[in-house]
Amino acid sequence: MVLSGRCGFHFVSACCKRRKDMASTSGALLSAASAFWLVTQPGGPFGYGGSGLTFRKQLSVFAQLFRLGVVTLGVGFGIYVWILEIGKMGETKNQRHYWFLKRTLDCVLAAAVLLISWPLAICIWNINLLVFSGKPLFKQSRIGYQERPFFLWKFRSMLELQDAQGNSLADHERLTTWGRWLRKTHLDEWPQLLHILRGQMSWVGPRPLLPDYLPYYSTEERLRHQVLPGLAGLAQAKGGNALPWDQRLQWDIRYAKAPSFALDLKLLIFTLNKLRFATHNPVFSDRLDHHRIGES
Repeated sequence: MVLSGRCGFHFVSACCKRRKDMASTSGALLSAASAFWLVTQPGGPFGYGGSGLTFRKQLSVFAQLFRLGVVTLGVGFGIYVWILEIGKMGETKNQRHYWFLKRTLDCVLAAAVLLISWPLAICIWNINLLVFSGKPLFKQSRIGYQERPFFLWKFRSMLELQDAQGNSLADHERLTTWGRWLRKTHLDEWPQLLHILRGQMSWVGPRPLLPDYLPYYSTEERLRHQVLPGLAGLAQAKGGNALPWDQRLQWDIRYAKAPSFALDLKLLIFTLNKLRFATHNPVFSDRLDHHRIGES
């Protein structure tokens, strides 16, 4: 079985039908010599497939692939075939240490901020109950790690106002004075600390964007989903919404291809400064340029 792929990359290809093709692999994989194997990009139409195997045998291969350095991300049942999605190939020891340190820092810092700031969050909750008619929170589907959707929560900052046709009014018509202050201080982002603790987000990473944008990404731009989304990332540090769509995505791609703990620390300091000092620059805005999707 031949696996090709750059360390840390997610696109690999493998195909085997004959025992001799797998001579260099271990016994668990040799037992699958009669099967047809295909490894594709995560989220693709096939994932990793094995046919002609019992469920027990497929789990054995599943475990063996993990020991060989293939990080498996999920198991789903298809007709006559178990589909195993493949993630990173051959992570180095340094990379594993990096992800461990990053996750540890995320959890410790998020827990500390939550512990210190929960009285303020309760005050915001109660004010929002009054301002927004008992609806203090806002949730919206976003795309996370490996293009998996999740519901992102924020403190609500806009009224639910619609025109005669039932369409939401423009943001500036729905944004309240209180909501404008929440956005200016970035306190509307506070609930996302819970996403960090749950492992859905990180302090540092590309902003999670709407599912509607997925069809407009190039293959390279989809690499931004190979790392956890964050409160702010390299694109925000380089200008945020002052940059056009293409440039923001290029900064996200650069981070996704070469993340490092030193870079994370720099971006974390940037993020904390933005949270500490009020600014009119909406660096955390998740709305991208309309020209890319053909909107006026």
